[in-house]
Amino acid sequence: MLTKAVFFDLDGTLLNTFPDLLSAANQQLIKYHRPVILEEEAKKYLYHGSTALINYLFEELSHEDRQKLYEEYLKIYKECMTKKTHFYPGILETLNFLDEKKIPWGVITNKMYFLAAPLLQHFNLMNRALCLVGPETVNGKRKPDPDPLLYACKLAKIKPEEAVYVGDTYTDTGAAKAAHMPMVLVRYGYMPDYQELSHEADYCIDKGTELLVTLQKYFL
Repeated sequence: MLTKAVFFDLDGTLLNTFPDLLSAANQQLIKYHRPVILEEEAKKYLYHGSTALINYLFEELSHEDRQKLYEEYLKIYKECMTKKTHFYPGILETLNFLDEKKIPWGVITNKMYFLAAPLLQHFNLMNRALCLVGPETVNGKRKPDPDPLLYACKLAKIKPEEAVYVGDTYTDTGAAKAAHMPMVLVRYGYMPDYQELSHEADYCIDKGTELLVTLQKYFL
């Protein structure tokens, strides 16, 4: 079936946001006179989301205190989130190709909309994308719930099987499977190990430069 739209995860798929996410965490740790966290250790938690990282870094504190620290973390991150973040190689070329062929594409993310929207605006993607679907868009639903993907399909006026989803974590494969949407797993993202997850996707790639070729070969 000819693909009528392509939807992307944001963090770890379209953009490498990890350097700024890590920087925000370390700024907060320094503020409270704690040792900084190294990249490999942070990656063990960040693929679950920023909440998981903050819970780990301040695990001895109460839930209420950790929630306050999480909110503080988001403020710190918002101030620095475009300093080191960048496109993965090959991604911008893929988006340009989709635009040239008039194939709609959108972003479906678990990142909160108030952070995701300015990030896309900074990289001049907001006006180009068919949609930006965050948890707030679908009553707080987050991947692996299929609702964000199904909502994007409604906006595109297509069936889930007429789209393809590109993502990097178990939340992406889970959402795609539940929505019955074909899936390309990018193994350059935030998961520490992709061995088991690779079996959950229709196709897997290890570099962003492989994405366009994969989409052209199997979907477009």
